[in-house]
Amino acid sequence: MNTDWSMPRRHLLKTMGFAAMATAAGMAPLGDGQRAAARTVNDTTSGLNIRDFGARGDGITDDAAAIQAALNAARKSGIDLVVVPAGTYLVGSTLTAWAPIRIVGLGGWATSQILFPSHVNLGLVFRQPSSQFVYPGRAMQLVDLTITYAGSGYAVQFNENGDATVQDTLVSGCRFHVTGNGAALQSLNQRDAIITQSQFLGPNASTGTGIVLNDSDNTKIINNVFYNLQYAIRGERGANRVYDAGTVIIGNSMYGFTEAISFDGWELVQAIGNIVDGATTNCFHLRDCYHSLIMDNYLGPSGSGNALLIETYQPWGSSYVGQIVFQGNFINHYEGPTGLATIAVYGLNKYLPVDQVTIADNIINAYPQHGIHLKYSQNVIISGNTFVAAFENEIPIYDETPGKNVIINNLVDGKIVASGDRVGENFSRYSYPITF
Repeated sequence: MNTDWSMPRRHLLKTMGFAAMATAAGMAPLGDGQRAAARTVNDTTSGLNIRDFGARGDGITDDAAAIQAALNAARKSGIDLVVVPAGTYLVGSTLTAWAPIRIVGLGGWATSQILFPSHVNLGLVFRQPSSQFVYPGRAMQLVDLTITYAGSGYAVQFNENGDATVQDTLVSGCRFHVTGNGAALQSLNQRDAIITQSQFLGPNASTGTGIVLNDSDNTKIINNVFYNLQYAIRGERGANRVYDAGTVIIGNSMYGFTEAISFDGWELVQAIGNIVDGATTNCFHLRDCYHSLIMDNYLGPSGSGNALLIETYQPWGSSYVGQIVFQGNFINHYEGPTGLATIAVYGLNKYLPVDQVTIADNIINAYPQHGIHLKYSQNVIISGNTFVAAFENEIPIYDETPGKNVIINNLVDGKIVASGDRVGENFSRYSYPITF
């Protein structure tokens, strides 16, 4: 080997490679395992490359053991970065990553892909190393990967094991293909996750889920795409109900669902500026939720269900749910007159009502049968809304159990049926040309 020893050291090392450097220094060349160990100790700038641990990325070889070896080395060495070069990495068993950890696809979602077949119930799980309280928390990050998942569980799970850790969790620039009945991503017993600039894609509008939240708090779901799934975002009722609060859903694009956004027993669900189109059952479904805000969204229900359904079933620690604001939304129906009410607010009975709901300044276009339907609901304010029926003689506002609600200053195109409520000055909507 002809070596120009006058060249810069950085270029020399890059040219020679680790084995050549060892030979030049009078050392025996290292095998693959020793080379990976040396990289684990010394290479803190580029992180641990899963190829150095034997991953092939040919879409045929099971690379689970090699990738797990890289994750184990990251935990042991303190090098918290694991990189995934371009390739399709078939993974036939569960992978476990321990915080702090950052897993990055070098090729982005275009070429760096992890593929979990249908028999894998849990694909990649992120865990904390102990139950000791840590602030601000050990980071868990997943960036710039495609993850294809055919199972019935979860492709990726962030699990704090019930810790009260204030967490720094990030999922960014990833593409999730959910081809089975499972979910792309679950946040379990976690706080302060950020999920942004990612895609959640399914085969049809009745299979799979994008994001599942369970006992999680202060989750930010921002600027993502959801397409052709049974659920885009599902907030489950946590078994321990430690962190079922504080979810912000902003600026996402969603199309093709059974229910797009569905939460059960949650506090502080805030959905602002989203496009939620093509949901056959409900665009938004809030069951036993309270202290929540849904504002400035586009809702396009394509089936016979509600654009918004608020209901009580089994509330946490009180006899009612509510304190919900639905304001400034544009709702555009595709179904016609056979569908249910655009906005439904349903208490279970007079002992479990929905309480303190504001429905204000919304445009409800082409509503079927009823624009707003109330049942066992109290202290509901309906104000400043515009109603445009799909056909004539529809009912813009119908209170099935009236008596404790306020209906005022709406533009309506039919008769309000709410005798017993406080029905103030509402206005008939006219079409041009108006003659006097």
